[in-house]
Amino acid sequence: SQEAAEAALRKHYDQNPNNVDTDYSGDIEVFSQEIIKYLQLIYDCLDVGDWEMMDRAIQESKIPVNRDLQLYVDALDFIKNKKVSLSFAPEKAKQLTLCLDYLIKIIPIRLSAYF
Repeated sequence: SQEAAEAALRKHYDQNPNNVDTDYSGDIEVFSQEIIKYLQLIYDCLDVGDWEMMDRAIQESKIPVNRDLQLYVDALDFIKNKKVSLSFAPEKAKQLTLCLDYLIKIIPIRLSAYF
């Protein structure tokens, strides 16, 4: 989660040259902890076999939304593309990728509707 947080923050700061404060190192640990909550939600959904848990977690504000939504999308996308296939057996990787894809897709839609 820390590597994903750093990659997403770096991408965000690189794409926004108007940012006066380019030192995001202090944000990495906090953002990493937020990403862990998303990963725990994914684990719980896969463990129980209920993807609707994600929708409920978003509706009930049980996952952190303290930053630009694109940062969460970028961090989860980093995990999907850089970590999943290297860390999991093919069938588990496929399930995890589907879950990540779903969460990446619904974050901007669902969260913007609630905030």
